[in-house]
Amino acid sequence: MPSSTAPGPLPALAYKEWSPVAEALRTGRQHLLLRKGGIAEGRDAFSFRHPAFWLFPTAFHSTPGALRWFPGPDWSDPVDSENRELRLRILCAVTGRALLSQWEHVAPLAPYHVYGEELLRERFTQGEAEELHLATVRVFFMPSPWVLPYEKRFGGCRSWIELPSPPAILGAAFCPSVSEDQAESVLEEIAALVPLERC
Repeated sequence: MPSSTAPGPLPALAYKEWSPVAEALRTGRQHLLLRKGGIAEGRDAFSFRHPAFWLFPTAFHSTPGALRWFPGPDWSDPVDSENRELRLRILCAVTGRALLSQWEHVAPLAPYHVYGEELLRERFTQGEAEELHLATVRVFFMPSPWVLPYEKRFGGCRSWIELPSPPAILGAAFCPSVSEDQAESVLEEIAALVPLERC
């Protein structure tokens, strides 16, 4: 995979996602994110309003059968079970957004992610409104992680975590998960399925 610079200024923000999903994004098996929002955020507080963010890998809330794909036995899970450090190496740039209020818009997206249908149905129906937030993303990753000491504020059921300013040198160390042509092709396919607001 050819090297690349980061897409714009490096963000000081991370989005929590299960570590196997983060690996699916890194390896080009997943091209979007679907989220209802964390308990700590409330229904109206969550959205994919940030143009770019790091992926914060976590095993929090993970349950058997929630995903349709898992990394192989050689995969090294970046989650530190003892909460001593945070390892960040995956960056997402948002290319499109949508609020999906019909299950008929959610179901056809299955080829573009590894979430299980039962998990998405549960997320879709929970709370006052049946809906999910969608973000299509272009994914970049570094060969080695940006390592930060773990802080207590990183815990809890929230989607977004503020980070210290990333070192500028990290911006030249990224690789894209898929080619630009493939990313654009996938984006066009998803835009044909849902009412996507392109970014």
